[in-house]
Amino acid sequence: MLYALCNDERHKASPGTKGDCPWCSGGMIPKCGDVMIWHWAHKTNPCDTKEETEWHLEWKSRFLEDWAEVKVEHENKYKIADVKTDYQRVIEFQHSPISYEDARSREECYGYMAWVLNVSQAYQDERIWRNGGDTLIWERPKRNWTYFKKPVFLDFGDGNMFEVESFVKTIDSDDVPILEIEGRIWDKDDFIADLIAGPKELVHGCNYKNRSRLVHYRACQWHRNEHDEECRGCGHWKYPHYQGSQLLKQIEEG
Repeated sequence: MLYALCNDERHKASPGTKGDCPWCSGGMIPKCGDVMIWHWAHKTNPCDTKEETEWHLEWKSRFLEDWAEVKVEHENKYKIADVKTDYQRVIEFQHSPISYEDARSREECYGYMAWVLNVSQAYQDERIWRNGGDTLIWERPKRNWTYFKKPVFLDFGDGNMFEVESFVKTIDSDDVPILEIEGRIWDKDDFIADLIAGPKELVHGCNYKNRSRLVHYRACQWHRNEHDEECRGCGHWKYPHYQGSQLLKQIEEG
């Protein structure tokens, strides 16, 4: 984990500090070595948080502090989202295989979400390669992510990513199982900038209007005053406040 509670405030790990898990209140140990990003580890691990790699920590460190490691409640249970943006999109970073049950549980809990999968080892082993244009071939895929219902992005580990739009399971002439994947390449920095900026519009379930409608940035007048009685209990939408957003600047100017 990147953050633990120190005197009831979220802090990154530093040598000699003490912290508690925000979710299970268990004691946390600062890990401040020379190899991995400084982080916290449970003395024991009874809560929802999973063991994380340097890859997880690096990804989460690229986003605003308030967006990382966010509690999301669903049907009297909760999960800890790796990243949850101000416009309510969850990004889950998946390094190791995940069961069908766990994947479906997370998708149901988070709703508006996307998966980022670490495929750097397969890419380095040349089991994943581009087959011209916007097509990938994945030979002997070791993990089964094809049952995911939410958008999937593959992280090659070289600064490029691939957005999966469709795929076909097949075998080659040597009876080797392969995936033929259609999609598009993203620069990693562009991908992160796009997530930070957020979408231009979302379908929003408005409690006051009692129906879903298309909401544009800053368009919902009832959300401009957080104390507005008409919006009491509405937790479906918050406007992004990221000061560096070019999209927000364009809206202000336009």
